[in-house]
Amino acid sequence: MKTMCVSWSNLNHHFKKKFIRQVVVISLLLVALIFTSCKDEVLPKPKGYLKLEYPEATYKQYLSDCPFTFDVNNLIEIQKPRGLQ
Repeated sequence: MKTMCVSWSNLNHHFKKKFIRQVVVISLLLVALIFTSCKDEVLPKPKGYLKLEYPEATYKQYLSDCPFTFDVNNLIEIQKPRGLQ
């Protein structure tokens, strides 16, 4: 069985022409992309007016089975883990 070495000189003229055409098209697309992506236009960011309104915080003392206590917000509900209920 013969092994065939593929080199540029062994390729068919049609394939050489097609390959060169593809390289030219890709190169032109890359050049066009580079020139169209470089713009000097700078757009300023619009001012964002984010305003979050929370109710006034009020606290209550949390009593647990542990030997300590602490203050928690009145808006929360503390649940015991499922295994300890």
